Formats: sequence, structure tokens, C-alpha cells
Amino acid sequence: MVVTAEEDVDAAPAALWAILADPEAWPRWTGSIDNVEVLDGNLHLGSRVRITQPGMWPLLWTVSEFEPGRALTCTASAGGVGTAASHTVGPLDGGRRSRLHLGLTQRGVMAPVVSLLLGHRVRRYVRLEAAGLKAAAEDHARRAAGEH
Repeated sequence: MVVTAEEDVDAAPAALWAILADPEAWPRWTGSIDNVEVLDGNLHLGSRVRITQPGMWPLLWTVSEFEPGRALTCTASAGGVGTAASHTVGPLDGGRRSRLHLGLTQRGVMAPVVSLLLGHRVRRYVRLEAAGLKAAAEDHARRAAGEH
């Protein structure tokens, strides 16, 4: 299963990245996550993150790609399914705005079964995360500019 979501965000890439790079705050801006615990101090290549999502078992994710300001990919494995979740931030309009791209790929012997049973929920969660991240970054940018 491959799921993607893309949002154009009315906030500079640095503002979008600041929201994305604070995973323990994710439950505040997306309904797709109940709890996040970074197990290794801060977010970096190789760090481990335990994420609990509504109606799903907690998963232990490992940061497999980390390019500050640009890209974050986490991987997890459970029950015969390997999952990679990518988050990419790019500039738009000379850096005044951003493009957010989220991708989730599941592979493995049980991936077709998981897709059949949970595919709708997974797609909804990716959309919720993209929309929530966009809203949080735009709110952060408005506050920084002194708007309400």
C-alpha cells in the first residue's frame, strides 16, 4: 500500500519544519495520533519514537532519514509489515510558502491483508496529518507575524 498527501502551506519552510520536528506536540494538531514519545532525547537520525494512534497498537518507529529543514522518514516493522513514513518540506514562492509531501508505504507478506483491513483508516490518518500540520504551521506563522 502506498498513500500520499500533499499540501501547499502559507508558512515558510522553517516554520513548517519547526512544527514537524517536534513530534511530542503532534497529538495537539492531528487527530491521527494519541501519543508520541521520543525515546532517545531529541529527534535525529537513528532516534526511536513510540507512536500510539487511535484504534491501533503502539508502534516503535526509527528515524531512517533526517535532513533538518527538509526531510524526515521513519520506519517501523510489525506483524509481517514494514512501514516507511516520509515527510518532506520544500520552498514555494521564493521561500515565503512551503509544499508539504507526506508518504506512507507498507510492504511485506502481510501488507495486502493490512491494506484490506486498515487501508481506509491509514489513508484517513495520512490526510489528517497533512491537514493538521498545514493548519499548525500557518497558525504559527500568523502568530509570529503578530496576526490573530
